[in-house]
This record gives sequence, C-alpha cells and structure tokens, in this order.
Amino acid sequence: MYTQAWGASYAKNAGQWRGQDHYTIGLSYISSNATISGDVSCPSDVPYLSASGAAFCSAYIAYTPPTTTVSTQTVTPAVSTVLSTQISLQTDTIYSTELQTSVQTATLTRQLRRDIQTPASLSTWSPSRISAACSAVATGTNTATATETAATPYTTIVTTQVQSLTQTIPTTLIVQTTTTTTLDLAPIPTPVVGLNIIQNPSFENGQTSWSCSGQGCRSWSYQPAAQAGSGYLIVEFGQSSSTVSQPLTNLKPGASYTLSFYNAAQTYNTPNCNIQAYLDSTLLTTAKLVDGYNGYHYAYTSAKVTPTATKQTLNLVMSCNPTGNQFLFLDNVQFYAN
Repeated sequence: MYTQAWGASYAKNAGQWRGQDHYTIGLSYISSNATISGDVSCPSDVPYLSASGAAFCSAYIAYTPPTTTVSTQTVTPAVSTVLSTQISLQTDTIYSTELQTSVQTATLTRQLRRDIQTPASLSTWSPSRISAACSAVATGTNTATATETAATPYTTIVTTQVQSLTQTIPTTLIVQTTTTTTLDLAPIPTPVVGLNIIQNPSFENGQTSWSCSGQGCRSWSYQPAAQAGSGYLIVEFGQSSSTVSQPLTNLKPGASYTLSFYNAAQTYNTPNCNIQAYLDSTLLTTAKLVDGYNGYHYAYTSAKVTPTATKQTLNLVMSCNPTGNQFLFLDNVQFYAN
C-alpha cells in the first residue's frame, strides 16, 4: 500500500525467479475511497514532526493542551508568641479553617493556522495526512501551580492555670498526761516494840481477819488442844496446797520485825511436808512439818522480817510431796516490831 503518488518510472516490476520458473505480474488494479483520499499518516512521520513541526501541528489542528493544577498546602502557620508572668501558662491556639489559595493560571496564546508557514517537507502531503500526523505530535499538558497557605492564627486564647500545692507535714501529737497521786501524808507511827499487829492471832473469833484457800480450813475451839487460849485453826492439805492469809497495815518499811507461829501436824510420817511463810511474794522461812498432833505437841517457827511497804500480806502455805491426806493445827501467830 502506498501513501502517496509515485511516477511511472517506478513502475518497472519484472516479477521474480524461483529456480527455472519466472513469475510476472499480469493484471493489477488500484482502488480508493471516495471519501478519504487514501493519503494516510505513517508512524515514521511522528518523530520528524515532533522535532521540527510541533508548533506548526498545534496551530494546524487548533490543539489546546489540558491544564493540570498542583496545589501545595503549608500546614504550619506563622508562630504566635505569647508572653506571660503567671505561675503556669497554657496557650490554646485556634487556627483558621480558611485557606488562602493563590492559583497561577497559565495563559496559552494559540497561534492561528494562517500565522504559521507550512514546512516545505509537508508541501506534498494532503490535508488529511497532515492532520493525522499532527494529532500524534500535538500532545502534553500545561501545568499551573496553586499554592495554598494556612492563615496565621486569628485568635489566641491565654489560659492561666494556678498550681495548687498540697503538702503533708508529719505532725507529732504530744499528749501531756497529768497523773494526780494522792499521797497519804499522815505520819507512819513508830511501831511499838513487841506489839503483835496480827488480828485474831489465836482464832478465838473463828476465821475473822483471815482468808483460806486450797483444800480447806476450819476454826475450832477446845482449850486442851490449843497452844494459847482455847481456839485454833485446822488446815487440811496434801491433795493440794492450802494457804492462810492476812493483810498487814501500818508497817514501817525498813524496820525490823519478827514473825512467829505454832503448829502441830498430822502427816502420818509423810516426808517432804512443809509450811512456808511469805510477805507478799517474798519467801520468809520454810519449816518442816513433824507429827505432833497426838498429845498436841506444837512446833515453834520464827523468822526476821523487813517490810518494803506500809501495806503487805502475810501468806502461810502448807504443802506435801508426795500428796496424801494431812492436816495441821495452827495457833498463836505473831508479827511484831523488834
């Protein structure tokens, strides 16, 4: 297919040989489109026009390139400076939501076809071939740049915060306690030497002024069995210890006293039976008990005592080991100053 007319001098096709066979052209025909002249554009036409006929093609086909707008946004606005002398400063900045847009519009001046001379190399081309070739050359876009810049903040709110300091200080609570002590300032009488301060010493009035704990006690009155007078105290012990007590008053601390008492025991010769005397919890003396009940033979026990307070308790404790059923007669208990 040919895209342009050729002279008769080119019509010299003598065919071809294949071995001894000679092939020639006997009959040939040409046809054309009545609407389209048949003059078409070849691909090789495009590089040529791109290099030397771009301006001509744009004017020839009245080509207006599309415009592409590129927007650039500046997000960070200008810096606002806020000065404050408050304790704590918080700055809230409200930015404008409106963007100032500056669009640079590219104005293209299109040259008319009559203003551009047709290149000499295209003088033999038909209008349809020029138009087809120029359509492939006149391409591209014009770029217009739009710059968008965020506005400077139009409102600045200054919020003052006051710091609240809570300090916990350890507090030492000093409690002053006033103790009032009532002192018995009455002078302590000088003890009478030899005066027995034991109340109901011979149990003539039963167990008055005395207390008994343990296995059991009972007072008895029978003159032949008594050491003094007619009364005495029978104390049972052995299964457990028994204690006979009396509180003492008007003692003179540091003074010298004597404790004495009589006892007649029935131990059935059981060993390790004792009577112990205490002033409060202080041991004064320990006496071994021997059988003396038959015939009412009383044993005498005494000890020196130094009181430590004006009021103390005398305790007489009877015990046996091993245990058994024993009893004792107690009479004539004395506690006097020397």
